[in-house]
Amino acid sequence: MHPRTRKVVFAVLSLVLTSCGGAVVFAQTPSAPAESPAPVAEEKVYTPAEVTTPAVILSNPKPQYPRVAGKYDVSGTVELSMVLAADGKVRNLEIVKGLSQGQNTAALRAARGIKFLTAKRNGEPVAQSYTVEYSFQFVTIEDGVPEELRGVKKIYVDTGGERKERENITGEILARLPWLEIVDAASEAEVILEFSTGDLTQRGAYEVKGQLGRTKQRLEMNTDYKLGRGQVVKRVSETVLHVLLKFEDPQFNNFERKPSTNFARAFLRAYERANDLGLK
Repeated sequence: MHPRTRKVVFAVLSLVLTSCGGAVVFAQTPSAPAESPAPVAEEKVYTPAEVTTPAVILSNPKPQYPRVAGKYDVSGTVELSMVLAADGKVRNLEIVKGLSQGQNTAALRAARGIKFLTAKRNGEPVAQSYTVEYSFQFVTIEDGVPEELRGVKKIYVDTGGERKERENITGEILARLPWLEIVDAASEAEVILEFSTGDLTQRGAYEVKGQLGRTKQRLEMNTDYKLGRGQVVKRVSETVLHVLLKFEDPQFNNFERKPSTNFARAFLRAYERANDLGLK
C-alpha cells in the first residue's frame, strides 16, 4: 500500500474511534422484537355460597354525613355491591340502590374503608362478591320550650373539643345542682348543651365634638371581641330534636365574665324555673 494511502486509512479509523467515545462498535444482526407479555387473566369472583370459607368483615366504617338533611337528602338506605379481592382490597364498587349524590358519595367513601379477612376456596385466598347497606336517618329540629327541662337528670356538654370551656360549664352546673349527671356521650343524655366561641371584629364610627357641640372629627375604629353561642337541645325521638334555649353573648375584654359562664347560668335559671326549685 502506498504510504499516503495508509495515512488516509489511519485518519478515517481514528475519526470513527473518537466519535464513538473510544469504543469499537461492531454491526449486529437486528434481533427479533420482544414479545409483549400475555394479558393477565381477570380474577374470578365467587359468591359466598361458592367458597369454602366466606370473607369475614373486620370493620365497616359508618358514612360521615350531617344529621340534618340537606336540600336533596332523604332518609333511606344506600345499597352497594363490591368485590372483596384476594389481595385484601375492596374493588369494583357499584351503587345498586342510591339516594342523593352526597349520600351516595358518603356511602362509597365508607365502603372503601372496609377491612376484611379474604374468602378461601380449597385453602386458597379468592375474590368474593359482597353487598352492603348504609342507612341514613335524619333528624328534624323543632322549637321547644324551657319547661321541657322538667325532670331532666342526664346532661351532655358539647364544646367542640374546647376542654376548658367544657370544664367551666360543667363546673358551674355541678356547683349549683350537684345531683345532675354529666354523661360522657350524647347518646346517654336527655339534653345536650352545645356551646362554641368565635373571634369577631366590629367596625364602628365615633365623633369627636369640638366647641359649641360641633363635630370636629369622625373616627372609625375596629373592635375585636369574642362571641359565645349556645343552645340546649332535647331529644324527643330518634328523628326529632327540640331546641329549648338559644344563647348569644359577646365578650369585649377579659374583665367581663366569660360567655361560657353566662351560658351555664342561663341554663341553670331555665332549669330551676322548669323544676320549681326557686334557688337564689
